[in-house]
Amino acid sequence: MSLALQRLKVYSRITLVVAVILLAAIILFMNRTHTVRVWFFGITDPEKPVNVVWVILWTVLITRTTWWLISFGHGLWRDWRMLQREQDLENVIRTQKQEQKRGHELTGSDRPKGQEKSADVGGGPSGLTPNGLDD
Repeated sequence: MSLALQRLKVYSRITLVVAVILLAAIILFMNRTHTVRVWFFGITDPEKPVNVVWVILWTVLITRTTWWLISFGHGLWRDWRMLQREQDLENVIRTQKQEQKRGHELTGSDRPKGQEKSADVGGGPSGLTPNGLDD
């Protein structure tokens, strides 16, 4: 991406952020004199008027906190699943190593009768040399 496009992108984002901040400030300023009577789970008295700005600010605070908690919980769940997968993978690898070790521990005397060690190429019963041709 060229430098001009990057600058345009950065300045556009800055303009958007400033516009949103100004919009929020205007909304709060225009509602500074308005009041509402609200019941909030018994915390507030429904007969006493509350400034709308406080309602807006508390709503923003509670919404952001809830979003943070949900994001935190989702990340925790994702990390837990990843750890479970890694643990399962380690168990599979450990089992494979143990089976491989048991296979290597078998010696000629431990093998069933009639079974011999496989011969190397060139020294085997076929008489083939390493290049695959008879001598």
